[in-house]
Amino acid sequence: MIHMTSLLQNIATVIVIIMLANRLYPYLLHWNKPGQCLVIGALFGAAGLVSMNMPIHVDSGITVDLKAVLAGMSGLLGGPLSAAVSFVVIGGYRYHLGGMGMAPGILCIGAAALAGSALNLVFRRKRLRLRRIWWLPVCFGLFIALIQLAATMWFPPDIRNGLLRDFTLPLLTLYPLSSVIFHYFVTVEWVSYHDTQYDRVTLLPRYERLQGKWQRMIDRKQPFSLVILNVEKLRAVNDIHGVEGGNALLRECAGRLGAGLPKDGLISRFNGQDFAVSLPGYDMLQSLIWIVDMKKKLSVPYLIEGSPYHVTFSTGLAVYEGDAETLQNLFMQAETALRHARESGSNQTVPYESRLTEQIRYRTSLEKDLQFALDRNQFHLSYQPQFELETGKLRGFEALIRWNHPEWGAISPAEFIPLAEQTRLIIPIGQWVLETACEMAMKLKLNEAGATMAVNVSAVQLLEPDFPDRVAVVLRESGLQGRLLELELTETTMVQSFEKAADQLMRLKECGVRLALDDFGVGYSSLSYLRRLPFDLIKIDRSFIEDIGRSQDDRMTKSIIDWVRELRYGIVAEGLESYDQLYWLKQWKCDIAQGFLFSRPMPEEELLRYLRQLMPFPFAVPSPEVDGLPS
Repeated sequence: MIHMTSLLQNIATVIVIIMLANRLYPYLLHWNKPGQCLVIGALFGAAGLVSMNMPIHVDSGITVDLKAVLAGMSGLLGGPLSAAVSFVVIGGYRYHLGGMGMAPGILCIGAAALAGSALNLVFRRKRLRLRRIWWLPVCFGLFIALIQLAATMWFPPDIRNGLLRDFTLPLLTLYPLSSVIFHYFVTVEWVSYHDTQYDRVTLLPRYERLQGKWQRMIDRKQPFSLVILNVEKLRAVNDIHGVEGGNALLRECAGRLGAGLPKDGLISRFNGQDFAVSLPGYDMLQSLIWIVDMKKKLSVPYLIEGSPYHVTFSTGLAVYEGDAETLQNLFMQAETALRHARESGSNQTVPYESRLTEQIRYRTSLEKDLQFALDRNQFHLSYQPQFELETGKLRGFEALIRWNHPEWGAISPAEFIPLAEQTRLIIPIGQWVLETACEMAMKLKLNEAGATMAVNVSAVQLLEPDFPDRVAVVLRESGLQGRLLELELTETTMVQSFEKAADQLMRLKECGVRLALDDFGVGYSSLSYLRRLPFDLIKIDRSFIEDIGRSQDDRMTKSIIDWVRELRYGIVAEGLESYDQLYWLKQWKCDIAQGFLFSRPMPEEELLRYLRQLMPFPFAVPSPEVDGLPS
């Protein structure tokens, strides 16, 4: 019992030293890795010296203390360099003390330090976290206790028997306990602080860690560039390979970026899938050159669970040139540039310009005002007529939403529809469009004329579970026949969730409505994909219509029309603007067309006047004098 109490006092004294050393750790983080290992080794070495000066004396030159435990924990927590420092300090002092127990004591110190170092290397290579394996310090403490007990074979039988009788239980109990306590104070306390400064996945410094360095560069008016790189499609990797697959990708990206840093460059894991890089002394041109070179290195395929992945990066760039910018403003500029890069397409780089901030403010203003536009009656519908090309008969109308902003004037749907989709305001807005268009159809007596009303549907609307039910309610309340309502959906709508979209389309067909695939030819359509969806019409994108009569690419347009006709879909051409286009679309037997040649989209008042004056459109146009067009 006396020996147990003495060892506990020894442990308590060592813990006090380690707790005091914890206060040094925030400063230690500013050192490089070898420097940190040297300090950890020196810390455990110093604790070993204290322990050896408070030993349990057994015989002349034979003592029992925590020296081997401390040398082993130094290797386990700090690695080989830490273990070497501790071994030199503790082993050297044990050699200085001399006596019968010197040789086995030094052997135990060395064996514990080697074992700890070996475990540290294994954990580092396998990227395991020591603090999550609670049983490791227990087993490690038992291992060192067994080494100590085995070392008694060095002594004469009477001394060995006394040691085994008096110290077997204390060593097997208190060595594991001391290992757990030391493990806690170093890994839990130090690693917890470390995690506030460094990213767990990439081991890169967090923004908070580098904030002070960047601020000092600004305070000293030292020019540098700030680059924020966004890893595109990281979510897709996570979906396929799980979070660990995404983490492996981020670690590889971090490694390549770190290898490409210029002297004194800094890199940080910034937000979930962004990296922030500072390039000291770089101007705009030098930064763009660095980005191009770095993207080449980053474009080399990444191997994740045996599968190669090509990864692209959106990049925002801001340059600090010693003016009166703050660090916060500089990051805002880089993030603004990044946002524009992401909106510009894949793998784009955008340098910051002041006009980008104005554009962001404009978009933010639109997003805010969009919430009230419906209640304030700022939306209206315009209607563009569609004609059958074979007969010249009015076939129907497409309803197109317009926003008349009180400050900005007419806002293009291409600007506010994406915002409405992001905020899900497209659901009430789309419902209003559907109801208003059906009411207009009844006002125009389309039931009697057999003419159609086409309405565009967003992916967000389509994937709402009750959307088909809402359509059915609108048809019932308006009185419009289902076969005269045409819902237009883009190819990207289908891609977002094919199976769910297919189910929704089948439910819509049960309501009797017609379905049209819009902007055909610019997305993801394939034959197998089309045959699985119940579309009635295919709308060819205007990009295939605009060059008819002016380009040899007309053959592609003709091939698309022939292919769609083979599949027995109706064909609609949008963007018709010239008689040449009209002539060839008729020759290629396109069914329906709409465009400025017939009429611009018209608000309700103009549409009613237009219909009163409408005469059959003169489709018997003369053959254009164009060479090289397909017949």
